[in-house]
Amino acid sequence: MRKRILGGVVLALSGALLLTVLNLNFLVRRNKDYLIGQAGQALGRKITVDEIGVTLWPVGARLVNFALADDPAFSADAFLRAKDLRVDLRLLPLLVGRFRLKRMVIESPLITIVSRATPTMRKTIGLARIGAKRHRPRSKTERCFWSRR
Repeated sequence: MRKRILGGVVLALSGALLLTVLNLNFLVRRNKDYLIGQAGQALGRKITVDEIGVTLWPVGARLVNFALADDPAFSADAFLRAKDLRVDLRLLPLLVGRFRLKRMVIESPLITIVSRATPTMRKTIGLARIGAKRHRPRSKTERCFWSRR
C-alpha cells in the first residue's frame, strides 16, 4: 500500500515538473522578442537569437544562434556570434527577482575585433564598453595581505 502511494506521489510530482517545463518554454518562446529586447537594452547592444529554451537543472536558459552586435562606431557586424549559448543562473537571487549569472558556456564562438588607426578606438574594442570592470593596479601593501604596515 505504501509503495503505491509513494509511486503515485512521485508520478504526480514528475508530471507537475514536466508541465512546468513545457509551460515555461511556451511562455519564453511566446515573449522571445520582449525578453531579447530587454537583454539588449541592459547591455546597450542589439541581440539576435533564433531560439530560446529554459533549463531547470541547472536553472537557466539556452540560446541558439546567438549574436551580439558591435558598437556602430566600430562595425555594423556582430561582435560575438555563437552556435549555442547556455546561461546558468544562481537560484537564491532568482527567487528574489534578481538575475545573477553562475556560469556562461559559449559553444563555437566567433569574436570579431575591428582595429582602427587611432589609439582611442583600440582601447574601447571588446567588452569594456558593455560593463566589464577595469582593474586598477594594486599597491604593494594591498597585494600582500600579511603585510601590517
